[in-house]
Amino acid sequence: MKLDAREGGQIFRDLSKNNRQFEQLGQDVPDELSSKEFSSLMGEHLRLKQDLMLQTTAAGAVLGHRAEMGKIIFNGT
Repeated sequence: MKLDAREGGQIFRDLSKNNRQFEQLGQDVPDELSSKEFSSLMGEHLRLKQDLMLQTTAAGAVLGHRAEMGKIIFNGT
């Protein structure tokens, strides 16, 4: 597996961006929703959640790879 710093950095930037979108999604919900609006919001919520899970897995792979290569050292914090 070959990962360069640009690819790893992009994964973390995407993860951060999607995490912010996911957090904002819950803040902008009006008190009353039609079923169509609710369905749309749930679909967006599910898509963002899946993206976050995939990006978290990718970020873990990048960190694991870098640790194996000796480029980073985990200090337990």
